Amino acid sequence: MLPALIALLIQPPTESVTIREGECYAMVPRDGQIVSTRIPDFHVIEATARDGPLVVNLPEGTGAIACPRSSIIPAPNDWKVLAAGYPLMIMETGGPPGNHRVGALEASQGQVRLRMVAGDLTESETQQLRTRLNQLQESGRD
Repeated sequence: MLPALIALLIQPPTESVTIREGECYAMVPRDGQIVSTRIPDFHVIEATARDGPLVVNLPEGTGAIACPRSSIIPAPNDWKVLAAGYPLMIMETGGPPGNHRVGALEASQGQVRLRMVAGDLTESETQQLRTRLNQLQESGRD
C-alpha cells in the first residue's frame, strides 16, 4: 500500500477542471479605441489542441485575442497564442456578480506571465498559476 501511495504523491498533477470557453474575439485598435470583433466559431482551447502552430484568420491590425472562460487560469496550450504573436485576454465568466476578473497572458522579456487587469487571484489560484506558467514557458521552448 505504501508504494502505491508514494506513486500517487509523485505523479504530476493532471488537469482536474475542464475549462469552458466561449467564442473568442480579436481586439483591434480603431479610431483611438480598442474594438472587439467576434471570430466566428473560433475557440482558442480547441484550436491550440491541434498539432502544430495556432492557425486563425484575424482582422488586420489585431493586437490581442480575448476569450471568455470559466477559469482565469490559462489552459495548457495557450502558449501557442503567444507564439503566434498575440497576447491572450482571459475574461472569467460565471463568478460572483460584480467580481469579474480579466487577465492578460503575455510574454514579457522572454517570460510568460499573467497580468491581472481586473480582480485578484486567491492563494490557491496563485499556486495553480505558477505551475501553469512554468508549463507554458517550457512548452513554448519546444
